[in-house]
Amino acid sequence: MLSIFDLDKTLISGDSYDLWHEFLVEKGILGVDYTTKNNKMIELYNKGELDMDEYIKFSEISLSALSLDEISALMPEFLTLKISPIIRKNAEIWLNQSRDSQIIISATPEYIVKPVAALLGVKHAIGIKLKVKNNHYIGEYYKPLSYQDGKVKCLKIWLDEHKISPKKMRFYTDSINDLPLCEFVDSVVCVSPDPKLRKIAQEKGWEIVE
Repeated sequence: MLSIFDLDKTLISGDSYDLWHEFLVEKGILGVDYTTKNNKMIELYNKGELDMDEYIKFSEISLSALSLDEISALMPEFLTLKISPIIRKNAEIWLNQSRDSQIIISATPEYIVKPVAALLGVKHAIGIKLKVKNNHYIGEYYKPLSYQDGKVKCLKIWLDEHKISPKKMRFYTDSINDLPLCEFVDSVVCVSPDPKLRKIAQEKGWEIVE
């Protein structure tokens, strides 16, 4: 059994990318107005209506604020302050299985997803791969984008690269944005799902965990 996990609001009870921006605001690296604009984008995401290209271009404001080295230096503090306190108890139970048969696939940039996955003890993780210029991430990404149906594409590529053919796949998620991957796997666990996903989960008989 391959266990596939969404990250935000699934394994942790918050959004890691939002928390990263909150962390940067608290550090005085980003202005407070960034949070206001970001919240408008998140409202669209929660509805399953976010234009990810537009959001990544918007995120360039935060990306240009720090070099890759500066991000790496801040990451341990960010993980301690913002991520460790919000790891779900259920997540610890789910992850206390074979670590080689787990992967996190998230629509959050990889530079956040991979350190969080390492904190959780998950060896394999996929996030949005941002391009780099002059030692800074920029608002451009490598395809496929690990968002909506792109998560299925990313999973297929990963399985092929690792020469893995799981007999069964189980996916844990909270978001309607992950419906394509829900329909691709053998079983689904909906973790405090949003209203749209909850409705579909009830219709299809998918497991719901509050």
